[in-house]
This record gives sequence, C-alpha cells and structure tokens, in this order.
Amino acid sequence: MRPTIKDIAEAVGVTHGVVSSVLNGTSGRVRASEETAERIRRVAKELGYHPSTFARSFRSSQTNAIGVLHGDGLVRLRLDGDSRYFASLMDGIIDGAFKHGYTVAMCPRLMGNAYMGALADGRFDGYIWYSTNPIEEAFNAIKKCPYPIVLIHSPASDFDYKIPTVICDNVGGVRLALDHLKSFNHRKIAFASNHTFEFTESRLRRDAFVSQGTEMGLELTLADTSRGVDHLVEDWVRDRSYTAIIAHNEGLAAAIMSSVQCRGFAIPDDLSVVGFDSTAFCLLSNPPLTSVAQPLGELGQLAVERLVEILSGKDPQIETVLPCTFDIRGSTGRAPTP
Repeated sequence: MRPTIKDIAEAVGVTHGVVSSVLNGTSGRVRASEETAERIRRVAKELGYHPSTFARSFRSSQTNAIGVLHGDGLVRLRLDGDSRYFASLMDGIIDGAFKHGYTVAMCPRLMGNAYMGALADGRFDGYIWYSTNPIEEAFNAIKKCPYPIVLIHSPASDFDYKIPTVICDNVGGVRLALDHLKSFNHRKIAFASNHTFEFTESRLRRDAFVSQGTEMGLELTLADTSRGVDHLVEDWVRDRSYTAIIAHNEGLAAAIMSSVQCRGFAIPDDLSVVGFDSTAFCLLSNPPLTSVAQPLGELGQLAVERLVEILSGKDPQIETVLPCTFDIRGSTGRAPTP
C-alpha cells in the first residue's frame, strides 16, 4: 500500500500536522525542530512516501495545469494529420508550459460542444484557445470564463481588448506573397478559401489580398472552394483567368497542386501556388510548396507567457503580433507567356 502521512507520524511519534508541515511545505502553521524534521524525512524515504499532487493542489487551489481548446464544436485536430499546423503549434505551447512547470492537457471535455461547463469547473488554472473561428456560443463562453484565458489567432479587437491574444501579421504575410508573385511577372492572381466556412485568419488574409492587390494594380480573383477543390480547378482549366493562386493554408494549397497536376498541368509552369503556415508539410509536396511562414512555435510559447503573466498577478500584454516570413520553394515561378 502507498504510505501515508499517518504511517510516518506513527513511526516518528509526532502528530499528522508536524509531518505535513515538513513534507508538504506548510511549516507556517506547525513548526518542527530540525532534528525532528530530519527524522521525518528519513522515515518518509525509507517507507517510499511521495507527496500527493492532488492534495497539494487542493490546498493551494491550483492545478498547475493548462487546458488547450479548439472550441468550435470540432473534435481535436490530429498531430499526425496532413498539415503540420497543429503539431507545430502544440510544440510551442508545450515548450512554453514546461518552461514554467505547467502540465498541458487536451481534455475531452474541452472538445466538441462540451467545453462550456469545463471552462468553469476548476480543473485547470487557465486556458489557451487556438480557435480561428469562434462561433457565437464560443464568444460568450470566452467572455464569461472565470479563469484566465489567452487566445491564439483572434484579434484583440474582437474581445474589446480585454482578453490577451497572440496573432501573426496576416496583412504583412499576404504582402510578402503578392510581392513575390509580382516579381515573377504575375498580374492575375487568385485567393482561395471556403466562402461558406471561413476562419478568422482566412478572412483577414482575403481582405488583405483584395486591398493590397488592388493597390498594386493586380487583377484579382476570389476562388471559392466550398464546392470542393476539383470544381475550383475545373473552373481554372476552362478560363485560365489567373496565373497564380494563394491558398489560405498549406493543406488547401497542396490539394490545389495535386488537382492541377492530375489534369495534366504543371506546377509552376502553368500555375504558381502559395500556401500559409510553412511547416514541414510543405516539403512533402512535389514540387515543395512556397509558403508564407507563421512562427507557430513562437505563437504557442508566447500564448503561455501571457497566461503565466496573468497567473502571476501581472498585467499581460493584450495583443502580441508576430511578423510573418516567406519561404520560397519550387511551387512558384515566372508567369506563363500568354
């Protein structure tokens, strides 16, 4: 059986309170002499005693655990999924949490539609919410959450600058993509996303694409993937109305490339393709995918930093914006000659 405080107290001949004060850090209540304390520690070691993390958490009202949510009524994203987005983000969150001694938890109560109650039941000290498309119920749950919460990808303006957020500079990222394509003489460029289910960042990127592309004098197309990638590509085959396309994430970009190639066209000779995120996934396509790079690991780490600031009683930075970079690979080239 697992040895208890009672076992040690009986072996040493002192009260439970004295043993607890020595082994569980409650010496402010009951004090023991150094000689008695040494005896207690020796007996505890001989018996194989280890303090109860649950008991310590109960006394301190802290779990030393951080919950991670998606929160759009979706099941958890797979770490071994096609895109490496989630794995890269989680690496950053884990690195940040471990740096400060926190456990990171993916709890089933925080997935699907069950997270409303789990946000308030005290199982975690705070939360990281990486949702990119908070539905109305999620907005309300975030605003009413009684525990500290930090958002990834959501602009602070969506929450009246009252909740800390960590985001990337999507506008700057789109500009990098447009500048690159324009340098290759592309003048007809499309942006691909699902118009019926757009993520917050997808909308930000689309709006930046329209405003900056217009400013640069480019001919723009908003390509809708709500009917599927193959329909989008079939439309492109019929009219060839653009020579380059920017997809709102790397998974969509890879699917477009595959569909184009299946129809006998070449990447980038017939169509240049750019994605977003630039994880290791981009190296798996043929050719490798040119992509706007979000520092996903740094996003995750900084989200934890903001949360730890709150848990430490400090005033956190409300909005942290990280710049994007641009990774040029084989999926982009000069615009085809008309």
